[in-house]
Amino acid sequence: MQGSASRPSHAALREGLVFGVTLGIIASTGNLLQNFVVSDILGNIIGVMFLIVTIALNLLAGVRASQRTGRVGTGALAGLIVELISFLLGTIVTLTKIFVFDTLLHRLFTHTTPGLVLQFITAYIFGFVVFLLLGAVIGAIGGLIGRKRTQLPLQV
Repeated sequence: MQGSASRPSHAALREGLVFGVTLGIIASTGNLLQNFVVSDILGNIIGVMFLIVTIALNLLAGVRASQRTGRVGTGALAGLIVELISFLLGTIVTLTKIFVFDTLLHRLFTHTTPGLVLQFITAYIFGFVVFLLLGAVIGAIGGLIGRKRTQLPLQV
């Protein structure tokens, strides 16, 4: 009987949750910090740093998950879970910005037409799908790297 660590779903879920929560906390902090940044250059630097951290954590989750199973699909699933968890935490922060803080999003939702709000929601859903796909692709690349380093026990 195989151990639970060698099953793809468990390795992908474990690595995806760990790195997804980490990325979600980093993204939430950066997102809230951008409310208080007055310089566009500093805001862009924070955005680029977040992009680099996102790629690195998705790649690392894919590598670690596929090292446990030897399968590229495990890495892709881990990257997908990382982005799913991160995006859910980011959605909580976005809802906080809309309903708690006096930000541009708050003013958008309280003082504009419903058509503009619908466009925002549509763009948010489209971004969700794109980030899930990118997470899976970057996780699969990590899975290719991790597959070569697999340390599976020999079967007799």
